[in-house]
Amino acid sequence: MLDPSRASPDSRLEKRTGSAFLNNVLETAFRAVTAITQPAATLRSLCDAVRYFDGQTVALFSATLGGFVKLPRWFGPEIQLILAFLLISGGLGYAGYRTGAQVERNGLTVQVAGRQRLEIQRVMRWLLEVSAASGAARDSARAELKRDFDAMNQMMDALREGGDVKFSPVVTIALARDAVPVAAKATFEQLDGQWQKFAGRISPLVDTHRAPDDLQLQKALEYARAAEPALSGLASRFVGEVSNDNFATAGRIRVLQTVGAAVAVFFFFFLVFLYSRQLKKVRAAQKETDEILQTVPAGLFLLDRDLKLGAQHSAHLAKTLQRSDLAGAEFFSLMSGMVANETLVTARDYVGLLLGDRVNEHLVASLNPLDEVEVQVAGESGRNERRWLGFAFRRVLERGKLAHLLVTVTDVTDRVLLSRKLEQIEAQSDQQAERLLDLFLNLTHVEQGLLEVRLERWERLLREANEVLKHQAGSQNEFHQLINQVFRPIHALKGEASALDLGVIVQRAQAVERELADLRTREAELTGNDFLAVTVRLEDLFAQFDAVRKVTRRLSELSKSQAPKPVDRNAPLPEAPQRQSPWEMAADLTQRAAQALGKRARIDMHGLDDAMVPDHLRQPLLDILLQLVRNAVAHGIESPDERNKAGKTESGQLHAQFSRGSDGTYEFSFRDDGRGIDFERIRQRAVKLGRVTAEQAVQLQPRQLAGLIFEPGFSTADLPGDTAGRGVGLDLVRDRIKRLGGQVGVSTGAGQYTQFKVRLPATA
Repeated sequence: MLDPSRASPDSRLEKRTGSAFLNNVLETAFRAVTAITQPAATLRSLCDAVRYFDGQTVALFSATLGGFVKLPRWFGPEIQLILAFLLISGGLGYAGYRTGAQVERNGLTVQVAGRQRLEIQRVMRWLLEVSAASGAARDSARAELKRDFDAMNQMMDALREGGDVKFSPVVTIALARDAVPVAAKATFEQLDGQWQKFAGRISPLVDTHRAPDDLQLQKALEYARAAEPALSGLASRFVGEVSNDNFATAGRIRVLQTVGAAVAVFFFFFLVFLYSRQLKKVRAAQKETDEILQTVPAGLFLLDRDLKLGAQHSAHLAKTLQRSDLAGAEFFSLMSGMVANETLVTARDYVGLLLGDRVNEHLVASLNPLDEVEVQVAGESGRNERRWLGFAFRRVLERGKLAHLLVTVTDVTDRVLLSRKLEQIEAQSDQQAERLLDLFLNLTHVEQGLLEVRLERWERLLREANEVLKHQAGSQNEFHQLINQVFRPIHALKGEASALDLGVIVQRAQAVERELADLRTREAELTGNDFLAVTVRLEDLFAQFDAVRKVTRRLSELSKSQAPKPVDRNAPLPEAPQRQSPWEMAADLTQRAAQALGKRARIDMHGLDDAMVPDHLRQPLLDILLQLVRNAVAHGIESPDERNKAGKTESGQLHAQFSRGSDGTYEFSFRDDGRGIDFERIRQRAVKLGRVTAEQAVQLQPRQLAGLIFEPGFSTADLPGDTAGRGVGLDLVRDRIKRLGGQVGVSTGAGQYTQFKVRLPATA
C-alpha cells in the first residue's frame, strides 16, 4: 500500500484525454480484451486463430477494417493486418492503463479504509475521555472528538461521492466517484449505514457550542460501546475486500501482458506466412501477365516521362509496328518513318499535355492526333500497304501522381473503310429524306413568306446552340450549364415548328432534346466526347433546313411560272387557312397541343400584333407566349371530364394580353382557367429530382415552390413527351425575360387559374 505521507497533494486519478471517439474505440477494445483474460479462453482463441487464419480471414480483416475506416485502395491485406495489430495493441494498452488505474484507485481506497478503522477507534477513545473528564479537560476531549468525527464523515463522503480526503495539512488524497470497487460495494453500504446511525447518536456530543447533559452522554456512550465492534468489523472487512480486489486486478495486468506478447508473436508469424503466400501470388500473376501479353490481339506498352517504351509489351505490338527492338526505344523516333512529320509534331504536343499533372485526359481525348492515323507498312507480299492505326493514351497514376502512359495500338483499317461506306449510305438516305420532305411541303398550309422568316430564325437558333457546344467545359457543373444553354434554343425552335405543324422539323428537334436529356440524367461524369451525338443531330437539322429551302424555292418558281386562275367567289373557303402572322401560331399550337393530350382549349389574344408590340420585343415575346401555351395545356388545363365535374366548360380558356403602361413600360399577362399550381406536387418532385431534401421541402413556402418551376430540368410530368416533361419551357421563359431586363410574377388559385405577369422595360 502507498504511504499517505508520500502522496502528492495534487494527485488526481481520473484524467480525461483524447477525443470522445478514441475513448469509445479503446473502451470497446478494453471490454473485448477483458473478456478473454482467462488463460484457458486465451489459449483456445489463439489456437482457433492459427487454425482458421487463411485467405478468407484476410478478406474478413479487410472487410471489417473497411467498415470502420475508409482506407486508400493501395492498402493491401498486410497493411490492414498491421492496422488491426495496432488496434488490438492499443486496446491491450488501454486495458492495461485502465487496470493499472484500478490498482492505483484501490490502493488509495485501502489507505482511506485503513484510516477509517483508526478514526473509529479514535472516536471511541475521545468518547470515553469526554465521559470521564470534566471542565477544561472535557472541552479539550470534545474538540478532539469533533475533529476525528468530521474526518470520518469526510472519508465516508469521499468514498460515497468522490472527493478529497485530507490526511494532514500537506497531504490530500483525491478519490473518484467509483473509488469503491464492485466487490466491496455491499460491505461499504453496510458500513455507511452503520456509521450514519452511529453518527446520529453521538452528533449532539460533537457540537462544542452546547454542553450535553450527563444522561445524554451516558446513553451515547452505551450505544457507542455496543455498536463499535460491528462498525470496526465492517471497516476491517471493507479493507480486506478492497485489498482482495486489488490483488485480482494486478493479476489481470499479468494476463494482459501475456496476451499482448502472444498477440505480437502471432501477428509476426502470420505476416511472414502472408508474405510467402503473396510472393507466390506475385509470381503467378507475373506468369499470367506474360501469357496475356503474348495472346492479346492489340499492341500494349507503357510510356515513361522520357517518352521511352517500357520493358514489357504485347507480342502483337511487334507485329503491328514490324519492329523487334522495342524495349527502351524512343516513341517518336519509332514512329518517324511511319507517320507524317506534321502529325508527329502535333502528337508530341498532345503527349506532353497528357504528361502534365493537372490535365483531364477525358477532356483532351478528342484532341488526340493519333486516334486514327494512316501509315504505310510492308504487307505479306513485301510491298507497302496503306493501313490505319489507332493510338489510345491513358494516364497511369500511383498514389495520385502520374507514373506512366498506357498506350493501346489497334488496327482500325476495317473500321475506317466501314465508316466511309456508311457515309455513302447516309448520303443516299439524305436524298431519300429530301424526296419525302418534298412530298410533305406539297401538303403544307404554311404561307411561304412566313416559313422563310421562320427558317432564318431557326438557323440562328441552331447556330447559337452550335456556338455553345464549341465552348470548353472544365467541370461537371459547367457541362450541365452547357446542356441548359443548348436546350433553350432547340426547345424554342421545336415550339415554333410545332405551331406551324412541321412534323419533320419537330421530330428532329425532339431527337436533339432526347440526346440532351440523356446527358442531363447520366450518372457518369460527362466529357466533351459525350456531346458528339448532339452535334450530329444539329447537323441533321441544318441539312433539313437546306432541303426545306430548296423545296421552297422550287415551289416559288413553280407558282410564278403558272398563270393566275380566275377567282371563283362561290367556292368554299379552305378548312385550314394559311397563317399570315406569327402571333396566330399560338392559336394553332393551342389546338394541336390540346388535341395531342385529349383536351380542348382555345386562346384569346389582345394587343399581340406587330402594330402594338415594338420590334425588339416581338421575337422574345413570341417565344414566351408559345412556351406558356404549351405549359398551360400540358399542366393547367384539365381533361373535359375533369372540367365537367368541376363545373367548368369542356374547353379550357387561355387569355394573353399585351399593353403599355403609363410609365412607358410594357406588361404582358397570360392566364388559364385550369387546375392551378399544385404546390404539393412540386414539393414531391423537388425531393425526387434531388433539388432539396425532404426536410428542406417541408420548410419551403408557396413563393419558393413557385420559383422552382422556372429551374432548368424541373418538370412535374412523370414522363417526358412532345408537349412537356423535360423542364425547358419555363426555363426558356425566364431566360428571355432576364435578357430583356424584365420581371415575372406568378399567381394561382387551386382549381381556378394560373396567371403569369411579365413587366418589361420600355427600351432594349
